[in-house]
Amino acid sequence: MGVIVNDVGEVNIDGALIRAETRVGAEAGGLIEMVELTNGCVCCSLQEELSEAVAKLARVGSFDHIVVEATGAAEPLAMVKVLHRRDMWGNALMDAVSIHALVTVVDVSLFAQEWEKIRQSDRRRRLLLQGDRRRPIFELLLEQIECADLILLNKTDRVDAQAEAQVGAFIRELNERADLRPCHFGEVDPETVLGPKRFDREGTLDAPRWKRELLQLARVVEGEPGPTSQADKYGLATFLYRSRQPFDGTAFSRFVHHGIRGLLRAKGFYWVTERNDEVGLLSIAGDLVRSDFVGEWWTVRLQKGQAEPDDVPSNIRQNWDLACGDRRQEIVFIGVDMDEAEIRRQLNAFLR
Repeated sequence: MGVIVNDVGEVNIDGALIRAETRVGAEAGGLIEMVELTNGCVCCSLQEELSEAVAKLARVGSFDHIVVEATGAAEPLAMVKVLHRRDMWGNALMDAVSIHALVTVVDVSLFAQEWEKIRQSDRRRRLLLQGDRRRPIFELLLEQIECADLILLNKTDRVDAQAEAQVGAFIRELNERADLRPCHFGEVDPETVLGPKRFDREGTLDAPRWKRELLQLARVVEGEPGPTSQADKYGLATFLYRSRQPFDGTAFSRFVHHGIRGLLRAKGFYWVTERNDEVGLLSIAGDLVRSDFVGEWWTVRLQKGQAEPDDVPSNIRQNWDLACGDRRQEIVFIGVDMDEAEIRRQLNAFLR
């Protein structure tokens, strides 16, 4: 085994613990080599260090697996991009290694507590002030669940069966593809993690429920209820809001930051009159709201001569509107006991 252990602090506690276990393993005839990366996160500030560490272990060629134990703040998608990125000579780490699985460990007891707080809350607070680019932590936790092949539901012994089932149902709503496995103290059969390959670049990265809904727009009819699932008994539901008219930006912002009862997750694109040329990206995770403008719509880029028609992604071309191009409202809502009709009514009232 090759092991890369990342810690954002100067002292790599996990590295020290694994080092102690490595000595025991070596005495028993095992082979483990460990690389410690500290003072940063492998998905951002330590990207080059991660690349070098993986390349170093891959060159040895004697490892069955290389395990990257990232920090709790790591973004799985960013790590995947690091491994696929090509250098100036056209080489990428994926030429020498392959991704076996993305594994996320969920503290079920903590997640159940956070879920209950959200269910009983009518209001949200705006985490990001003007110019503050920090990521909401709960949003990061959900993205780690959404971008995973294997999800370990840890500390199940600290919640009752109903809470465990509810958390499992919600996680299944977020990620329909991942394999969910309950565990205590993070202990699982090694074959669970190191067995059959689970990662599929397209399948894994398109696994989030909100993204799957947006990718399958061709089969979605506005106002048509979504498919039922075993999560129904917990009041969980998902629906997609679509429109080809812009929102009044002030009214829309006030609405999403004031709070939507029962909403656990929302993500998608929005269009406001105040910034007509720019793509709005909304992300709500629990009681945290983040809204950013992430570039110009394709129709604007085409008008400016900054792109050619063939550059437009096929899924965008399929839903092109002659009047407004790709400008649109496409937001997926996931929650428990939401009033879908009322949410739609209020959003429709903001259209201009």
